[in-house]
Amino acid sequence: MALWVFLDYISEAGRNLILEWYQAQCPAAQAQFDATLMILQATPNWEAADVEEFKVLTGKHKGLGEIRFHINVSDHGSRRPYRRRFRPVGIWPPIVEGEFIILVGCEKRRATYTPHAAFDIALMRKVEFEKGKGSTSEHI
Repeated sequence: MALWVFLDYISEAGRNLILEWYQAQCPAAQAQFDATLMILQATPNWEAADVEEFKVLTGKHKGLGEIRFHINVSDHGSRRPYRRRFRPVGIWPPIVEGEFIILVGCEKRRATYTPHAAFDIALMRKVEFEKGKGSTSEHI
């Protein structure tokens, strides 16, 4: 039995923004995301030191957490594989334990995130969601 349920953020306009992000990724990234969620579903304490798949954000982005995974990519133009690092960001809803709402899917390359200001976008969506705008759907 899974200890956690993952929910996708649905915009006020009815768009599943996380599913759209997921479907835009290559099959290897989708598979690694799915595998990472399976690991986290069975992990009781994501904040334990040995959990590499999750990080609680602090400072300006306190209240958010990032799911962490990567894939190695061989590009025809590069000599060796490089690592694509993904950081979907979300929140724990205050009402139900064992749920995590994914607000933004993003990728990190060095100190740059795609989409730009992904964590700020997640904070805006968190505020909107807490005001009753938008909804969620179980991540499939």
